[in-house]
Amino acid sequence: MLVVISQGLVAYCAMPDLDDKLRRDLEVLASGRSLAETQIIGGADWVCIDQGAFRREFLAESNRLGGLFTRSLEKCGVENSCCIDRSDLGAVVGLVKDGGIRCVETGSYDLYLKPEAAFCVKPGGLAVAKKIATDGERPLGRPWVGRASRTSFEVGKRSDDPLR
Repeated sequence: MLVVISQGLVAYCAMPDLDDKLRRDLEVLASGRSLAETQIIGGADWVCIDQGAFRREFLAESNRLGGLFTRSLEKCGVENSCCIDRSDLGAVVGLVKDGGIRCVETGSYDLYLKPEAAFCVKPGGLAVAKKIATDGERPLGRPWVGRASRTSFEVGKRSDDPLR
């Protein structure tokens, strides 16, 4: 029992660090720097972005990709990271590697989708730009309103991505 509790505590403590790394990666990409300079996005096979119902949306994307990570998602993802059951989610990013998906809840920044549904894309096909949020702006599919003082990114698929 103690081992299970300590493993859960390690996983819980590691997640904010992953959120910080993901934020730094998004800042690297938004500044126009190379994917090679990222810590985690560049090492993923696919990056998935939700629009508010991440489990259903990621499952649909996995099915679209031939069931690429369906089994992993159904088993709650890597280290149970995809079994988040809270209603106050900001956004969830799914990082897929070798058929396994790790879900990362964004905590220190906000994600706005370009006008499209949830999606999965190869890391090189991810478009990221800094976003100036407007106080009170309600992003589609998100349970919160924007705050101008918070770091925000607009994410979508690159228009030149052949896997669009």
